Amino acid sequence: STQSTWGKHASSVMKLVTWNVNGLRSVAMQYKSLAALLEKLDADIVCFQEAKISADQLDSAVVSVPGYEAFYSTCQTRKSYSGVATYCRVSATPIAAEDGFTGMLSHSSDSVISELRSHNLDHYGDLYDLFSREELLAFDHEGRCIITYHEKFVLLNVYFPLGASDERDLFRRQFCKAIQRRCDALIAAGHQIVIVGDVNICHREIDHCDPEKSCRDNMLQSFGQTFGRQWLSALLDSETGQFVDSFRHFHPNETGCFTCWNTLTGARQTNYGTRIDYILATRAFFSENFLDCIIQPDVEGSDHCPVRAILRPQPDTSGRPLPTLCARLKFLSGARQSTLLPFLRSTTSNGILPPIVQLDETSLKTEVNVSNKKKRPANDTLLAYFQRPKQTKLEPTQPPGPAIQLNASSHSRSICSLQSSWANLLSGSLPPPPCKGHNEASVARVVLKDGPNKGRRFFVCARPAGLRTNKLARCDYFKWAD
Repeated sequence: STQSTWGKHASSVMKLVTWNVNGLRSVAMQYKSLAALLEKLDADIVCFQEAKISADQLDSAVVSVPGYEAFYSTCQTRKSYSGVATYCRVSATPIAAEDGFTGMLSHSSDSVISELRSHNLDHYGDLYDLFSREELLAFDHEGRCIITYHEKFVLLNVYFPLGASDERDLFRRQFCKAIQRRCDALIAAGHQIVIVGDVNICHREIDHCDPEKSCRDNMLQSFGQTFGRQWLSALLDSETGQFVDSFRHFHPNETGCFTCWNTLTGARQTNYGTRIDYILATRAFFSENFLDCIIQPDVEGSDHCPVRAILRPQPDTSGRPLPTLCARLKFLSGARQSTLLPFLRSTTSNGILPPIVQLDETSLKTEVNVSNKKKRPANDTLLAYFQRPKQTKLEPTQPPGPAIQLNASSHSRSICSLQSSWANLLSGSLPPPPCKGHNEASVARVVLKDGPNKGRRFFVCARPAGLRTNKLARCDYFKWAD
């Protein structure tokens, strides 16, 4: 799916990317910086899910990326959990933005309400009749949706919840129904919609590496029996549904096209995954604007990979006023500044914060030494204030009696052997037994799922998970450690 024809349109198209990064800061570090990551993705609009950045962590390094404007929805119930972010090139600046999809957060800001109303965007249908205020706030407080309104379409960047328990399954069902109601209201008002993100639903058997095993494990009589698959099927129904699955439209029969893999089992090596990340669009907008959609499994950094859509050129919106919820305005103004440096930096004449100059420890020390020709007390500089006080180094004393000469090599081996023995003794572990299928050392795992065996250790084949027909995949070896 990476060998697509979209490249021939690259100079005259809009490029839209969605990616569950499972921690935006950690992925950005793998690419040296967030700016480098965005350059690598090379898109006009980039939508991240599971950003895992709290509101107090939104500093200039995150929201002031040259050439882009950022829009965030952060989780308000847990720190460093969930969260979505949309980065728009200046040429794709939206006309408005909304935190969440229920309107409950927008109604607390007069300027946001004014923006939505002025562009005929404040449509919520029967949401307030079907759900309580507490339910609606719960949907938006987890930071699962940020909406940006563009000239020709409304973009919903969504991280759908996973129903890992009965309580969360109910939350997931209500979430899906509520966001569909909001989309219905916008469509009824004449808007075209694009939904991107981690939907956490593997739609059809072709989208799963091992659908038969999935049915057995979940005690399903048929693959499409789950609520999520039925809900998505209705949304994409060719006659009654209002959306198109852009990837499957262009690649209806392509197999092995997955977007998520279990990193704990090394499943990406054997492409033993699922397709749960989507770019969906209303039918009219899709037929008039979409040129292709591809999956990019070669782009690493997360347990998911990006999905990229190629659209016909959209209006250039450079120079338009920034929406109230633009992260640079929202989090880097007044008392909302969260780091020391923004307080010490001045803004340029156009109100844009200049880039932060990164100084290493050596350059900082050099600057301090140059500006202080006379020796100052240790706590007389800002840098020294944050340094730990030096500890007095005690010289070892020679014990009485004759010195004992040790051979360095044998002494080192003895220490390593002793450390290894103590580690095995304290952990209660023994060398892992060989698996039966390959006669290779197995690997120890721990049961994490709630139940009578939670916390219990076991051994499995160390090879990556995969189909039984794959000779490079793990065998079915299993043994309890106790």
